[in-house]
Amino acid sequence: MMWTIIIISLSLLLAAWLIWTAVRRSNRAHLAWRVVACLAAVTALACIAFDFKYNTTVKDYKEGGVILLTPGAEQDSVAAFREQHTEYPVYTFDENIAKVKKNEVQYLSGPSELNAASSQQIHIFGYGLEPYQLTALDKHPIIFHAASSSLAFESISWQAQINSGEPLIVQGLFNNNSNDDVIIMLQGFSTNLDSVKLKAGSIHRFELTTIPRQVGRAVYTLSVLKNGTPLQDQKIPFTVINPPPLRILMLSSAPDFENRFLKNWLFSRGYALALRTTISRDKYHTELLNMEGPVPGKLNSNMLNNFDLVIGDATALVALNGTERNLIKSAVEQQGLGLIVKADSIAAANNFFTSGVRFRESSVNHRQQVQLYATDSSMTLPILETDRPKHITSSSARRPLFADREGNLYAVAGLAGMGRLIYITLTNTYSWVLQGDTMAYRHLWSSLINEAAKQKIVTDAFTVSPAIAYAGEAVEIVAETADTIPSRIDVNQNLKPVMQNALMPFQWKAMFWPQKKGWQQLRARDNMNKYWYVYSNDEWQQIRARQRIDVNRAFAAGNRANTVSADGVLIQQSRTVRKVYFFIIFIISCAYLWIEEKFYRTQAKLTKNP
Repeated sequence: MMWTIIIISLSLLLAAWLIWTAVRRSNRAHLAWRVVACLAAVTALACIAFDFKYNTTVKDYKEGGVILLTPGAEQDSVAAFREQHTEYPVYTFDENIAKVKKNEVQYLSGPSELNAASSQQIHIFGYGLEPYQLTALDKHPIIFHAASSSLAFESISWQAQINSGEPLIVQGLFNNNSNDDVIIMLQGFSTNLDSVKLKAGSIHRFELTTIPRQVGRAVYTLSVLKNGTPLQDQKIPFTVINPPPLRILMLSSAPDFENRFLKNWLFSRGYALALRTTISRDKYHTELLNMEGPVPGKLNSNMLNNFDLVIGDATALVALNGTERNLIKSAVEQQGLGLIVKADSIAAANNFFTSGVRFRESSVNHRQQVQLYATDSSMTLPILETDRPKHITSSSARRPLFADREGNLYAVAGLAGMGRLIYITLTNTYSWVLQGDTMAYRHLWSSLINEAAKQKIVTDAFTVSPAIAYAGEAVEIVAETADTIPSRIDVNQNLKPVMQNALMPFQWKAMFWPQKKGWQQLRARDNMNKYWYVYSNDEWQQIRARQRIDVNRAFAAGNRANTVSADGVLIQQSRTVRKVYFFIIFIISCAYLWIEEKFYRTQAKLTKNP
């Protein structure tokens, strides 16, 4: 650095002196050219003192290469390749491969040894290398020979945590390249919960759904069966939680079975519940369950602020006076209060809670059988018999929640300021309970309530990466807080150092190396325990292999040293600019200055002695 400063300083002084002498000369002819020549000479002289480098692409005609075996390398593919390239040495970074093939393969500890052993092409067989290993070999042309797909999962996903009553949805991609159909089955507590049959010889997307009955942590099993024989079992860990009890206000125009069953179910689930049922004009029956406070006779803003959700039938909402309707509208739009409208009648469109929503009566007059499915999971609910049901007209401003297979909508969700409006046209969902199918009833109303309820501020949210973590391997834990106060990340009762994200100060990161498989405990500032699962190294290996294959394919395709032409391999090389070019510029500039000065003096003599 000091040498650079000295050279630049001397060059600036020399350039200033040369320009000054050119300017003060009495004959100012060719002054601009003299200044340019001075600057060029000084710049070229300074550049001679430095090394300037640039990157260029050249063809490498070197023959040969090396073979690098990784887990999953297929013996037949490697043998066929070696028959054509007998001179290629075979290496591996994997100790198990080295032990099995100790007479055929040379073990290397890592990329540094391979860099020292060879600078030629690397042919990688198997699932490939870890990203950090690929990065260390980026100067080599890399040709990746991926292991062929087997009877395996290629992708998988499910919710790590769900609320009680919500469905567990397991989705994925399965490659059935066998000649027989296979069955993928979701099992929990020795019970078959859902299954799907996949045809032979193709890749299938699948989805399995169930509503867990338990609360807390559980590990289900995803099994693959062919001809009745289990091929593999994989773990599906998740947690079911009871969300914090909501405070709900129910408004009814008259006592009926639907409201009675809903009241009893909400009470049994621990919800704080206030009910107001109209008896006659300005006369109400009120009831408080799981809560204390003033009875909801006349509504006011303070009372509504204490609730997270209002459930009311359309008749009761229409019967509200203007003041109460405005109070509910204000609470929904400005305070985030949720509102579920049970469309027991088709209310006028000028009410705020039905604005933009259109209903239509079914054209069939007799009793109908309706089979609903949840639009977010395609989970099918049991058949429900109802008299001439009302349908909701589809709209881009409303998100469908429950519909039938003919496309008729029975429940939709929309936004209203800070709050959410839910509309449901079914008025006899209690029939499921009478039939003994409480799970369907629980799923429908849990979904509607969770969708509509006032959103709570989450103080700490965690993300664990990778989602499928293994014992002994690094795991990144990211905590997001509602403020910029340093987060606490406590893993298995051990406090971990955290690092704040400079661009997102509400985000904190910690690294953790789990030593044992199974459930891991996380605890944050709120002292609430959260759990995530760590797998043993022999679990979900197909997903791990697929992810590594994708990484290696992408790296090989984008590797700057890996563009192969018919005449050779195009590689990137770093070269230094030859100093002779700067020397030539210096000589030309000095020659111009000398010749111009000589010409000037000759002209001056001729002028004095004509």
